[in-house]
Amino acid sequence: MPIDGHKYLMSGATVSSLPHEFFVTGSPVSVNRYGTAAYRDWRSDVHTESVNGGSWSGCLVSGTCSILVRYFRRCDRQKDVDNILKAILDGLDGKVGGQTKQTIRVLLDDKHVERVVCQRTKIDFSTKINARRLRPQEYAAVLAALSNQAAVFVSVTDAPDHQRSVTR
Repeated sequence: MPIDGHKYLMSGATVSSLPHEFFVTGSPVSVNRYGTAAYRDWRSDVHTESVNGGSWSGCLVSGTCSILVRYFRRCDRQKDVDNILKAILDGLDGKVGGQTKQTIRVLLDDKHVERVVCQRTKIDFSTKINARRLRPQEYAAVLAALSNQAAVFVSVTDAPDHQRSVTR
């Protein structure tokens, strides 16, 4: 049943369920390592953090949405931003291992993601950080990256308004 244009499967969800934001510490794993233990572990870490503290059952978002990813790195080897997206989307989609998806997950299917923005940011202890311009989970990811070499902040938001983006 749509709620202000959103479709939710779980009980207890409201429009205020979005944006859904979290961060994962550690170095993201590239899609080039698909099928390896490192890829499966990273995908599982993304899934675990994405549902951590969630109060829904089933999928948080069953309709269209947008995803923002910020990859903060300090000493971590630079990775291509396009290659780290697959494992993150798989984690949100509940693909942790095997063929079956996890029952509790953020996305019903990653094919409903209409927009993805991914940014890599190199930081170190001389980087000036304006905490007021960052979301709380994003700021926590920056601090985690400074102490653990890398962290990834993820925000799931409403789908873009296509009526406003198309000119006549």
